[in-house]
Amino acid sequence: MYPLLPSVYTGASLPTVGGQSGPYATTAYVNPNTSPTNSTGMNAGEAPYSNEYLGPYSNEYFQPADTTNTSGPTKAELDAAAAEAAEAARIDTLRSQFNAQKQGAFDSADQWLTNYGTDLNRGIIESVRGLGQKQQGIDRFFTDNEAKKMQGTTGILGMIGRGVKSAGTYLGGRNAGSSSAAGEIAKAYGDVGRRQMSVVGNQYAAGNEQGMIDQGNLDWEKENYSAKFKEQMDREINTKTLELKGELERLNAAMAEASLPDRIAIEQEIATKKNQFIASLQQYDNNVKSGVAGVKGQTTDQYRTKANENLAAGQAPADMFSFTDQVPMQLQNSGPSASGLPIYTNPTKKQLA
Repeated sequence: MYPLLPSVYTGASLPTVGGQSGPYATTAYVNPNTSPTNSTGMNAGEAPYSNEYLGPYSNEYFQPADTTNTSGPTKAELDAAAAEAAEAARIDTLRSQFNAQKQGAFDSADQWLTNYGTDLNRGIIESVRGLGQKQQGIDRFFTDNEAKKMQGTTGILGMIGRGVKSAGTYLGGRNAGSSSAAGEIAKAYGDVGRRQMSVVGNQYAAGNEQGMIDQGNLDWEKENYSAKFKEQMDREINTKTLELKGELERLNAAMAEASLPDRIAIEQEIATKKNQFIASLQQYDNNVKSGVAGVKGQTTDQYRTKANENLAAGQAPADMFSFTDQVPMQLQNSGPSASGLPIYTNPTKKQLA
């Protein structure tokens, strides 16, 4: 008996089996001349019916799957790539968030700088104006002191001159102008004049002393304001710098906790920001110095010049007190029919000046 093989006949012809023949036979006899070890499955000279029957795709149908192909990524590699992409996305998100917080801290510092500069400028204007008003008060005091001295001196000289002249006229009317009485009267008036002038001089000196005290206090106040302004400004800058540094340190700690590799160069950032604060606020310190320097007192000559101007401005006209005994009585410069000012000593006797 020949051994049976399913669905393939490798002989020279295809026999009929069970009423079926051709390539659809269910069984086929193997040619006894065919060696089972022949790689083609047929003897020399036999037609290759098996290749025609199986077709060009027989190798694909009967070859086992190739499990040694490693050209594509493995599952582990794909998982690692996915994890790496997720981590990169997480880092990008965190970096964006922390950068926004960092920029917010810097924006807040810039806003503080703007607001603080506005407050400083307003305070400088008010303070310098206040110092200037105090200086004006001191200048007015010195000017009034000079005017009082001038008025006192003029009044005393006028009083003494009129007294001596009146006494001389009286003595002359009695033919005693060359007597010793004239000398005594002159000495007496001179003594009165010296005492009155001493009073005026003492008041003038006391006024000057008080004015110098006030001026010294104001000068100290100006210097103190300038120095304290600089100290206060530096203190505010340091306070804001430390506050900003604390915010950046908290951000660095948060980034480390979130396993973000980025770090803020805090010392460098703080140094840059502090220099920005100082440069921006320096103009206000300069404004204080120039404003304080502009508040200064006048010289004694300027006070005396101003005092003379004030006295001249208040000088009464020469005809302010012209008198008349004519009626109707009407005050000078009180209407279109104004006349001199009449003076009556009593109803029965009139004295004309």
